[in-house]
Amino acid sequence: MMFQSNLLNITKQIINQLDRDNTFIKLILSIIVFSTINYISKAQSTSINLLNIKQILNIQDIYVELVWIYLIYRYDYYPVVKCFSNVIRVIFISNEDIHQAQQIEICINMVDSLTQQTEQTLNIIN
Repeated sequence: MMFQSNLLNITKQIINQLDRDNTFIKLILSIIVFSTINYISKAQSTSINLLNIKQILNIQDIYVELVWIYLIYRYDYYPVVKCFSNVIRVIFISNEDIHQAQQIEICINMVDSLTQQTEQTLNIIN
């Protein structure tokens, strides 16, 4: 899915602005890979893809905890909280952008369908 890779790119750009630590970036990207946030956009495949959701969430929790411990080890508590807050905010904003882009795609498809039906109707009348 095109927008999922876009989400990763946006998140990586934001992470690069927050911290230049490669370990931090790799761990955050691992969390995003195991994220279930991209299932929101494809309702048809949800039942198939979410069969092992508890396992996915357990893996994600492990990575989140690793990031937390790693950052606490390197920095003070408050900068770590701020960093986590910023990353979570960016992920939610990106998810909203993906949702809006999909709604636009749905509208474009509806307009295209309506245009085709109108053309067919006009061809029948003429």
